[in-house]
Amino acid sequence: MKTPQVKPDWNYGIYVGNGVVAENEERSLLVKNETLTFDKQNWSGETATIKVKDKKFEYYGYQFELKERATKEESWITNYVDVFVDGSLDYTLIEIDGEYYYEDDCGDFERSHKNPAILTAIIASNLL
Repeated sequence: MKTPQVKPDWNYGIYVGNGVVAENEERSLLVKNETLTFDKQNWSGETATIKVKDKKFEYYGYQFELKERATKEESWITNYVDVFVDGSLDYTLIEIDGEYYYEDDCGDFERSHKNPAILTAIIASNLL
């Protein structure tokens, strides 16, 4: 007879020595639900607000969805956020030292921000 495995309600982590407990590498880079106000960084000089829910938001009449993924290289992990516009993958943001970056195919337009949802909205403010 199989015994069901129940996850305990406590979590002390894994002791790695020298009084150090290893941290869980699985962390979400995206906040699921929040209201964000930001500078559009375009000619208008205006601010805008988006409401992010479950990593999705509407802006300029488009539906945006952010999906994070990580790629493990030899000794480092590179974090990416794939941006879907109206259900289709449109572009990918790359995270470097806590900041997300975007550059268009021609290299004429680039932006960065610590929050990938705000960066996505800034890109929409400038390119849509």
